[in-house]
Amino acid sequence: YYVRVSGVNGAQATYNLSWDQTNYGPKADTYDTRRENNSVGSATELAFKGTFKNMSVHSADDVDYYKVVLLNPGMAGNYIHATLNSVYGALEMKLVDAENNLIRGREDGRISLQGLDAGEYYLQVSGANTGGQGTYTFSWDRNNYGPRVDNFEGAQGNNSIGHATTLPW
Repeated sequence: YYVRVSGVNGAQATYNLSWDQTNYGPKADTYDTRRENNSVGSATELAFKGTFKNMSVHSADDVDYYKVVLLNPGMAGNYIHATLNSVYGALEMKLVDAENNLIRGREDGRISLQGLDAGEYYLQVSGANTGGQGTYTFSWDRNNYGPRVDNFEGAQGNNSIGHATTLPW
């Protein structure tokens, strides 16, 4: 950009020129300032359930990764929900595997984990191939809401007559 200063009707005078060079874009979030989470290998591991607020894609080359481990196949209640606030360009959120292959994209603000096999997946947030920047908040739930092991399973289980549990009278 250029600034042109000229006098009205050829008038001459001295002047002062100042400008603001502040970057008003998003700032690096906690996981970018403490340690990088810009690759599958340095992904921040997510607990079973929670929310991250005020996260950011703060530069055109910033990509954030979060590791999602499903201990059991994904169920109907398992999801990742996101609110993306673009400042420049668009933000994109998708679920990928360890080789960055697309598993699922975001639909209606959510990525469903239902039907996925048990294993490791990675949430990727980036500038959507446009150099987009902005902030985002996301919540997730990867708890297994299916049947749990009962108190009588024991070390060998109780799935046969030979391993039957003796009930107290």
